[in-house]
Amino acid sequence: MTPHLQAFVNLAIASITFLTLYALSLRFKIPQVITLLFLSLLPLYSLLNKGTFESGDLSINVVKSMIFYKSLSEGNLIPRWAGDLNAKYGYPLFIFTYPLPYYTVSLFHGLGFSFISSVKASMAAYFLLSGLAFYLFARHKFGNRVGLISSIFYLFAPYHLINLHFRVALGELAAFVFVPLSAFLAELVLEKRQAKYTLFLGISLAFLILSHQAISLVSLPLLALYCFIKSRRFVILPFVLALSLSAYYWIPVIFESKYTHQPESAKTVAFWPLSSYFYSPWRYGWLFQGHFGELVFPIGYIHLPLIGIASYLILKNKNRDTTFWLISFVLLFILMQKFSSPLWQAIPFLSNFQFSYRLMVILSFISALLVGHVFAAVRIPTSLQKALLFIVVITTVLNWSSRKFLPEVTDETLARYLPLATAREEGFSPASPTWTPKDNPWQFQIPLAPAEILEGIGTIIPLTRTSTSHTYDVIAQIPIKIKENTLYFPGWQLYVNDKPSPLPSPSPQSQGIVEFSINPGYHKIALKFVDTPVRLFAKTLSKLSLALVLLTLFHSSRLNLFSKNRD
Repeated sequence: MTPHLQAFVNLAIASITFLTLYALSLRFKIPQVITLLFLSLLPLYSLLNKGTFESGDLSINVVKSMIFYKSLSEGNLIPRWAGDLNAKYGYPLFIFTYPLPYYTVSLFHGLGFSFISSVKASMAAYFLLSGLAFYLFARHKFGNRVGLISSIFYLFAPYHLINLHFRVALGELAAFVFVPLSAFLAELVLEKRQAKYTLFLGISLAFLILSHQAISLVSLPLLALYCFIKSRRFVILPFVLALSLSAYYWIPVIFESKYTHQPESAKTVAFWPLSSYFYSPWRYGWLFQGHFGELVFPIGYIHLPLIGIASYLILKNKNRDTTFWLISFVLLFILMQKFSSPLWQAIPFLSNFQFSYRLMVILSFISALLVGHVFAAVRIPTSLQKALLFIVVITTVLNWSSRKFLPEVTDETLARYLPLATAREEGFSPASPTWTPKDNPWQFQIPLAPAEILEGIGTIIPLTRTSTSHTYDVIAQIPIKIKENTLYFPGWQLYVNDKPSPLPSPSPQSQGIVEFSINPGYHKIALKFVDTPVRLFAKTLSKLSLALVLLTLFHSSRLNLFSKNRD
């Protein structure tokens, strides 16, 4: 299906959906959540097209998911090393990239979906769940009617659709779920002060961290500050719980980044022109992506005037909650502008954001919240409400699919070029080991053998090779030097005849590839990727925290069951 035909189909489906909902509403009272789910499906129909489509990261996410799933199937519950990437030299991708989306993709693949379909299913699931999560939050704050209205504004925020179809940023799509869900649970924690809501908030925040570390870096302090302003007390426990549950991910990221090129690559943050947040220059403003893949990130053509009205109402009525969110919106918007660059460099870890427009995830949440405030505070005729919702949805119709579909691309197609995908486009530079050349860290050619002799005379017999374990029989006639075609990184441990042996750091001439020497004789050689003390500590902390959560929930359920039996 061509993009033009897909756009026509999208428009037809949208029109039929609106007319159907309108006709049904005249005869029946349709639950808001059903209406929301129907509208949520509109931008998802194009995902049913066969194969992949031109986008930022769709194929890249499929490739990464293949490697992640393979590591899981080998028994690594927490995958760390991407062994088949980088021309099969591997690199520590999964130490530094967000893990939750790849667990989701692996779940769908385990259910029988292809990897391409699993990524698409994950995208659809995150989009649907984001609308439901925001509806829970907005309904709690404004009631059913306004909850539905503001949820539609959240779902059809331009940046949400840009992530879904143009960027395919799985981590940010997941963050679209856990930002409103965490806000909803925070409201329950403040109001009900029950232990179960504290646990649920901690779990939701942990999922947010595991979805996207950069988004969580701003979201968690913002939500903690909101809790303090609203309750005038520090709400600490759920945030501590979230950090401990997700410790296995973020602690190695912080303490092992020094072994990568990340400290050098994270010094700059990209900014987009101010105009890109207000309108799009393509297709009379209806299309948010140009012909060569360039993007703009409008806040929303209907969102903006309603945010202006919300600002007037908030300044007039001085509501503490909404004032906080309005100030947050303004400050985050300022932070996305180029003149704020010194601030990005001054705040620790903030430069890891890479792109300032990522703050649009949080701005999309706040803008939908401010829109809800307008509909809750102002009596707007029902006909005008429906007209505004129709405009919000229909003005995004050109962004419900990509500009070009690739039906010929299958899992097998991507698997064939998988080892060389890193050098072409997949390479995640913050995970490139510091022993590799800074300007050229990736390998472009698959080695003829997994290990080779650089010096001396001998024979290497490969035995087994998984993501984290490589074994050989080696016969050395004289002392030999072996090049094992794997990138060096802390955690690789050499075993000679089942005994640990020192593994030297690579020399500058080795380009970061593992090299070691063996004495004459017959030897059983194993190279295994094991946990460093940092990773072991982080993993143990997460395990203990998870055990505590499960025990608390089990104990709480038993108490509830006991009290019901007594009644």
